[in-house]
Amino acid sequence: MVRKLTLFLATLAILRSASFAENGASLDVSTKASMPNSDVESSSADDRWISQLRANAALLNNEAATCVARCDSLIVSAERANKAAVAATAMMHRSCALTSLGGVECGIKDFNFALNSFPADTEATLNLLFVQALCRHECQVGVPQLRSIAKSLEIELEHASGAADAAVCLDAYCDLLEYKSSFGELGLTEATEFKRLQVAANRTDLATQLKLLQIRNSRNKQNPTEEDFDWMQLVVIERIVGDPDFEKVPRSLRIELLMLAAELNHSSGKAPGTEGYLSEARREANALQNKTITACCEALSAEIESSNQAWPNCAERLLGAESLLVSANSPELLHRFAMVAAKLPAESSNRLFRSNFSRTLASRLQTLNTYCSLSSATLANRHSIRTESIFDQQAQRISAVQVQASKEKAWSWRVYQIGIAAVGLLVLVLLRERVKLRRVNRRLRDEIRNSMARQIEREQIELRLAQTERM
Repeated sequence: MVRKLTLFLATLAILRSASFAENGASLDVSTKASMPNSDVESSSADDRWISQLRANAALLNNEAATCVARCDSLIVSAERANKAAVAATAMMHRSCALTSLGGVECGIKDFNFALNSFPADTEATLNLLFVQALCRHECQVGVPQLRSIAKSLEIELEHASGAADAAVCLDAYCDLLEYKSSFGELGLTEATEFKRLQVAANRTDLATQLKLLQIRNSRNKQNPTEEDFDWMQLVVIERIVGDPDFEKVPRSLRIELLMLAAELNHSSGKAPGTEGYLSEARREANALQNKTITACCEALSAEIESSNQAWPNCAERLLGAESLLVSANSPELLHRFAMVAAKLPAESSNRLFRSNFSRTLASRLQTLNTYCSLSSATLANRHSIRTESIFDQQAQRISAVQVQASKEKAWSWRVYQIGIAAVGLLVLVLLRERVKLRRVNRRLRDEIRNSMARQIEREQIELRLAQTERM
């Protein structure tokens, strides 16, 4: 009876350990096998929404007007399907496009509505797409807290790692490096990670984009090194412009590199090259229809004319850019125009033009400062709430992992105790069997000795009888 009980307990312990180990490995398989068809269809529908949002985001840096039309259609479809997060993200994309087309005033309504209507409990991929769009909008306007916005995108990326769509994460990482290069803070670690992601995604155009970002990073560094000056060589830039993948890079980055090439050509005294790159930059800017970037091209042209002391041409450039400045979104750009205008000779016509031009600049700068002051508090509040939410979610995940680990530890300890008890009982049974075996062995030895003694005694009796008969 004891032997049967021991074997039963040992078998129970082994089966319990095997089933406990199997549960974790088979959970995903059983979940997928039991997933209803409706859930699979819902997942495919979500992928389609995400694909459309990614396509609209790509249009922001290439064709702003087309982006507005696509966003209009997507917002209507998302509202009909009760997809609030998709509609809010598309509205933020439309706000970015309208801001680039007509200034911050055109996109403020969509911006505020999207910011207030985006659901807090949205899944990782859509949340990352929304934050990416929000950062793009604020980057266009050039708000002072751009560093904190870039940091919020970095936090979102870390939070969404492993949960969000890989292609969306790659797009967001490209934007993050673009923001970091604006401050000259693109380091070797980020560049290495970007190369790894680029190879994993098999995107050769991203290699060219990384070169552009490294050039921009070198240009914006406060303390450039010798390697940074190597990136700023005209021959390097011209090689990148001639790369077949250059046309696949976002148009806004292409324009920036073309203007840099024009600037370096001017510094080298190569007038034909300067005009050629400037013309190509203007053509790309007109196709993008971004008033701020178009005004940047005119600002560079005016600065070049000013350095050549071609004052009539410089004044003509400033006059042509005046209609663009009412929609420009960069305070830094307005300061550049003000510095060029201040260099005009002190003639009566120039004084009148400079006075009117200064009023235009001051009015636009006041508009941008008003927007920045109004949005700063809203964005700071939104980012702090979102950061706290991320930290709370991470704390909940850690707690859940700790609870699961405690349960697994308790089960492991219970199985261990059962195993120890089974082994102990088995040892007791073996000891008892050993005692029994020893007793049997002793009895057997005693019987053998007794049998041998009786055999000897019998032989002795027979021997005596035989001797007696002979006598």
